[in-house]
Amino acid sequence: MSPFTLLEAIKEMVYGGINFIKEDELLADPNHVFYIRGRIVVGSNQGVFELDKQKQRFQPSEEYRKLLGNLPIRYLTEDAQGNVWFVQDKLPGVIDFQSGKPKVVYFPELANKVVSGFENIYPLNLSNIYFGSDEGFYILNYDQNWPHFTLLQALYRDWE
Repeated sequence: MSPFTLLEAIKEMVYGGINFIKEDELLADPNHVFYIRGRIVVGSNQGVFELDKQKQRFQPSEEYRKLLGNLPIRYLTEDAQGNVWFVQDKLPGVIDFQSGKPKVVYFPELANKVVSGFENIYPLNLSNIYFGSDEGFYILNYDQNWPHFTLLQALYRDWE
């Protein structure tokens, strides 16, 4: 079976009878639904949850709990190499899958600089990772600067 597309994943949730009951852990938090590595996942204040199709409900993701713990996850996205970029509280990072064994890398230089409530990471390629911030955006060359990072800050101004 081929992996779902995002549209198929949403249809599965809506038309597949996925029910959320009041006792469900996810209802207590603001949640963010993502389609990462072929799976439907939810970032919440209690970590990452994953859709269990057999039980038709979201369960805590063991894979992500081992890597990220139960800390709040506000944003998740995947790059072309299969790495998972995330924002945990206000600290961005990446789960690097390139070496075979997943490795979590945080970017303390960007702590508290991402836009709160509107977190965004755009991994164009490993040389151009864009982080949205209150002052504009930051660009990270992950490929070249690992393990010593240099960040480029870009500010937008109005042009007339």
